[in-house]
Amino acid sequence: MKIGIITFHFAHNQGAVLQCYALQKFLKKLGHDAEVIDYCPSYHTNRYSSKRNPFIMASDTLKKNENLKIQKRLYKAARSFAKGIYISVTGVYKLREKKFGDFAKRNFNLSRKYKTLKELQKNPPECDVYISGSDQLWNPELVNNGFDGAYFLDFGADDVKRITYAVSLKEHYTLEEKDEIQMYCKNIDVISSREKSETLDDLLGENYTVCIDPTLLLEKEDFADAENEIEEKEPYIFVYGFETTSNIVEAVNVISKETGFRVVNGSPDRIKLVNVTNLCNYGPGEFLSYMKNADFVITNSFHGTAFSLIYNKKFVTVAHTTRGRRMTELLAKVGLSDRIWADCCDWKKEIDYMAAEQKIKELKNYAAEYLAKSLK
Repeated sequence: MKIGIITFHFAHNQGAVLQCYALQKFLKKLGHDAEVIDYCPSYHTNRYSSKRNPFIMASDTLKKNENLKIQKRLYKAARSFAKGIYISVTGVYKLREKKFGDFAKRNFNLSRKYKTLKELQKNPPECDVYISGSDQLWNPELVNNGFDGAYFLDFGADDVKRITYAVSLKEHYTLEEKDEIQMYCKNIDVISSREKSETLDDLLGENYTVCIDPTLLLEKEDFADAENEIEEKEPYIFVYGFETTSNIVEAVNVISKETGFRVVNGSPDRIKLVNVTNLCNYGPGEFLSYMKNADFVITNSFHGTAFSLIYNKKFVTVAHTTRGRRMTELLAKVGLSDRIWADCCDWKKEIDYMAAEQKIKELKNYAAEYLAKSLK
């Protein structure tokens, strides 16, 4: 069966790329011909390009800060404009762009490139099934401050089956946004989300399924071909995530002091730490190896948490301030809520991975059954 996957495969985000890698690989293991629909809308890809359009950056900033006073909005937009020029002139992200591009060429079976929904609708990839997912495809904060019909599979012939796999939503939507989601969902045959969603509960009732992230469909051995060698010989704590908070700084300080391990910060653009090794411009392959070889992981990322489980790491998760529910929900499902950093967190406690992996196996079997039924 020919299956087309649409997701954020182009993002310079380790988790986004690896969840796409995992879904494609899992479908191929099931015997299907899976390809990644190379949909790269400029409103999204500009934020990852080493040659960024400063006008798009300024425009995006204005949209994201509509609730601020005009002076603050203009100030932030001007800073974004200047940042776009700086990134383009200095080429500071050129190496990262190459590493992510090389990973995609090596590991993804890509369709022809599409830059707009209209291009997709005019000449859609010929498939038996389209799958939207995984990742936060239905979060308007990440999709040009609105919804993109491409991620609701609003393209292709009527007889192509349309399903979603573990799409992720933001936690709260306006009434207008809910109406738009409901309209788009009418064209989708089968729907699954990555987490329980109050919005989907309201709109669909029991007519959707919660499935684990694609990365957890695979075994750690399945990622071996994608790993790149690293040169770390001393014990280290790997820090990975998306925001600097007092909690994550506290976790890093406490655990590094107690263990004596050096700290490798895999997210220096987003997590600001002092007296650490900052890791810049690395790709998904290196990320896998840093996770695999770490002596301890501290993360406020969903996929940082997922790969800690995959590689059986000693870890703690610091819940993200606005996207934390997906992490806490995952850990609750596998019986490891005590790995969430809090006053009562016993981070020195050994993790019972035998019990956790049994729960992950059950979640994997459930998700595999969902896919098998949906693809019939």
